[in-house]
Amino acid sequence: METKTKRSVTKFLPSRSPAVREATQSVEVPPFDFDHLLTLPEILRRSARLYPDKPALCVRQKDSVHTISYRELDRLVDMIATALIQWGLNPDDRIAFLSENRPEWIAVYFGIQRAGGISVPLDPQLGASDLRHLLTQSGSRLIFTSSRHMELVSEAAQGLDSLEGIVLFDPNGGEPKVVRFQDFLDRGRYASVPFPRRDLDDLAAIIFTSGTTGLAKGVMLTHRNLSSDCAACLELFPVTEQDVFYALLPLHHTFPAMAAMIVPIAVGSAITLGSSLKSKDILDDISKTDVTIFPGVPLLFEKMIEGILKEVQKKPALTRAMFKTILGISRLSFKALRLRAGDVLFKSLRQKAGMQSLRLIVSGGAPISPDVVEMYNYLGFQFVQGYGLTETSPVLSMTPPDKLRARSVGPPVRGVEVRIVNPDEDGVGEIVVRGPMVMRGYYKNPAETAKVLKDGWFYTGDLGWIDQDGFIYIAGRAKNVIVTKGGKNVYPEELEEKLLKSPYIQEVLVVGRQNERGDEYIHAIVYPNLEAMDQLAKERGQQSLTEEEIEEVIRKEIRTISSEWPAYKAIQSFELIQEEFPKTSTRKIKRYLFQHRIIGVGAKR
Repeated sequence: METKTKRSVTKFLPSRSPAVREATQSVEVPPFDFDHLLTLPEILRRSARLYPDKPALCVRQKDSVHTISYRELDRLVDMIATALIQWGLNPDDRIAFLSENRPEWIAVYFGIQRAGGISVPLDPQLGASDLRHLLTQSGSRLIFTSSRHMELVSEAAQGLDSLEGIVLFDPNGGEPKVVRFQDFLDRGRYASVPFPRRDLDDLAAIIFTSGTTGLAKGVMLTHRNLSSDCAACLELFPVTEQDVFYALLPLHHTFPAMAAMIVPIAVGSAITLGSSLKSKDILDDISKTDVTIFPGVPLLFEKMIEGILKEVQKKPALTRAMFKTILGISRLSFKALRLRAGDVLFKSLRQKAGMQSLRLIVSGGAPISPDVVEMYNYLGFQFVQGYGLTETSPVLSMTPPDKLRARSVGPPVRGVEVRIVNPDEDGVGEIVVRGPMVMRGYYKNPAETAKVLKDGWFYTGDLGWIDQDGFIYIAGRAKNVIVTKGGKNVYPEELEEKLLKSPYIQEVLVVGRQNERGDEYIHAIVYPNLEAMDQLAKERGQQSLTEEEIEEVIRKEIRTISSEWPAYKAIQSFELIQEEFPKTSTRKIKRYLFQHRIIGVGAKR
């Protein structure tokens, strides 16, 4: 039997500190729900008082699991807040931080806010010039980072007078402006200062959008925005302090920050910080820390289900036949009776995969294929998806586990009003919303704010429709729509979902291209599944397929799949790329890099 070693991490904390006395005083614990909202530092303080000795953060290092309790996390946040005030932080000052997911990242996020500042989490995938621009745009006075990203931050900070210092989480340092985290904490280790009172309508964070459209804007989110969204999420699922959430996605994005940090802290759940995106590390993190709730993005879950099904295909014929039969029974019970029979039928499969502790998987951040949603549920996983944007803190809707509709992103969460404006004959129009989770606006960008916030409504830029039960369906982004010569609207995301069912297509983008006459037609950019191509070559008795043969395979796949569509949706040309599409840190394809509407060079028809 495997032994799990857990030990507390207390390296940051002194045995006594005036700055942390408040956390240990016996006081009444305030309620927290949608009708009784708290600021984010108050949410953490509340859980620290309710569950002081319970693990808040878990970090796996090989076979050992290191933990930080809620009491320790709250004390660390106090010390960071005190150190920032001693350093000279003023209310509403912006403080940036950029690193991999780690305990210090979470502590700094809350510490800045407890000190009265505004958190500015930044993407480690930024280039130095982009990082410099965002530091300047946000007016950040200080940035926290790790040794892994020190070179990037140092280059971006050169000659930047508005940035007064760099705090390095790791012990090495020594460059100008650089202070070690331990030394910075010394400012708040034995000092005692009052923390400023923050109101729900004060700014909590400025989140720069990930840049799938090419231009990053600073989304201003208040404590009310984030607190109300957290409370609304908690009304959907029975989450308790016994749950363990998996924070694998980068926390500087709003979806993982809400689903894998703020929500679990609000109920006193533990958070396992993911070590890497490698399949083995993910499964080890889940099994060794007993993860129960896993928020993630579609690409991640698609890869995981592909891996499970590939392993099944390696089994003997009898095993494969049994799997197919049991899957059919599970599918029938789920479709006809809404029973998740796979919970029992595939229990051993989940155990062998190291995923037996998972009770809820939540997909967000991008559209996911309904086939993937259903397959997870057939295998006994409770798999749901949500919808939202950075500008909405982010969750707007979520599929209820007991009313799953695989193609829908569910009804609105509490507090959200939704309308469809300018619908077409099919009822598809732009989704506009309002509610307490909608952002204040874009930081120092009133022109862009005015484009999306109108009379209290936020115009999402997403196209969709609502059924008679109030469930929302997403057609795609308004800016991605392809308008054919005949005036028909084609939604690329719909076609991409269907093309990805081909075993020979690994990734695909459908975009509009213009011919010599200026007419727009539908063009596909395909990254082929090279492993499937190699298998096909083996079946043909060849060592490998030529480029021409790969093109012919893709051509036939596109023709076969698109033959079921109306003629105006037909893919009229395609091209192959040799590498995966460039993606954001949440694994979304940077579509804007491929949307130039010109005649496709090298297009195959």
